[in-house]
Amino acid sequence: MAMHTLLARQIKRHLNAVDLAAEPWQSFLAAIDDAYRGFDEDREMSERSMQLSSVELIDASSELRAILQAFPDVMLHVDDTGLVVASRGRGHRRRWTDGQVLGRRLPELVPVGFATALTDALRATITRGVAETLELVEEDDGREVIDEIRLAPLGPTGAIVLVRDVTEQRRAVDLRLAKEAAEATSVAKGVFLANMSHELRTPLNAIVGYAEMLGEDATTMGSQTLVDDLGRIVTAGRHLMKIVNDVLDITKIEAGRLSVDLQLVNVDALVSDVMAAVRPMGAANQNQMVATVMPELPLVYTDATKLKQVLINLVGNACKFTHAGSVEFDVRLVGSAGCSEIAFVVRDTGIGIAPDQIPSLFQDFRQVDSSNTRRYGGTGLGLSISRRLCNLLGGDITVVSQIGKGSVFTAWLPVGLETAEPIPWPAESAVLEESL
Repeated sequence: MAMHTLLARQIKRHLNAVDLAAEPWQSFLAAIDDAYRGFDEDREMSERSMQLSSVELIDASSELRAILQAFPDVMLHVDDTGLVVASRGRGHRRRWTDGQVLGRRLPELVPVGFATALTDALRATITRGVAETLELVEEDDGREVIDEIRLAPLGPTGAIVLVRDVTEQRRAVDLRLAKEAAEATSVAKGVFLANMSHELRTPLNAIVGYAEMLGEDATTMGSQTLVDDLGRIVTAGRHLMKIVNDVLDITKIEAGRLSVDLQLVNVDALVSDVMAAVRPMGAANQNQMVATVMPELPLVYTDATKLKQVLINLVGNACKFTHAGSVEFDVRLVGSAGCSEIAFVVRDTGIGIAPDQIPSLFQDFRQVDSSNTRRYGGTGLGLSISRRLCNLLGGDITVVSQIGKGSVFTAWLPVGLETAEPIPWPAESAVLEESL
């Protein structure tokens, strides 16, 4: 193997006249040659390490610059006198931009009333080496803004100051606390109403029961005056009982404690029961009442009691808000095989609903007639409960209406079983146009 270049050069310069083939020169030069080659390997390894370190350092520096550029907080470097010597991050307001902070003292950047507290915190951070946190609350463009200012010590030479806009964070906390308080209030309200409803129903049942018994006795005695008065007591008691039941239903629904008893329901029989229940109300208002059920409707897998409650409320409302008009109750199968729905359509020629009232129609305690006379009465819970019950059964209630011409309420309910060849049903708007 050839001798190391540097060693050969030194031998030629200093030992040119010496016989290097003899010992001990041969062994000596071989050892020096190995040393030179070892030095070369170590140097190459050091150079490669330095190159790798430089690349890593450059990468790390680039990453750090990118992080600081994207940093949502303002980062200030202040010296021991409070002078801002460097700034990083994106200022959320003009006050904290580079042009406003560099070369100025930290207390000068905040309102006068806050400067003293910031000066004391900065002094404590630099002299005692303790981190400090303050909150600056002020008006900015007509809205309240909250800045959180954190000071971290860098020893006796200065400190790092972080400025963060925590306005939205504080608002989120306030909203969460308000939401939790509202939910707790709602739960307490539900428990109170449920308890009160139970307490009211017991004496109401007794009042209605005794009034009915006395009415029978008065009929036997032939005292028509007493019969009429006791009839009014029974009517008022039943009306009050309905109000109590509505309140109890709404509290159960809100608490998620309303159970569903699913079974196969015969729609024809259900419609007959509904019409029997509401026909006296329609007759009292001199309304013509017609019920039409599509032939050979399938059985519906639903809760018969809750569906009946929904339909009685819809048809009953149509009777209540219509005088000397007509109330039509149509039931049909719509959709396609495998995903059919039953449409319970209640169409009336009553007073109608203003367009601005429809969006809030299904809210609790909202009524179509909100005048002082409250001519039509009611709690404003019927439609709200009906829609929630319909949702609970997998369906919904929709409405279209015109003032002075009437309304069309449609309760949609899934059949729950596959059916064949359903008859198409016109859209709600078409139904309304045809009927009004």
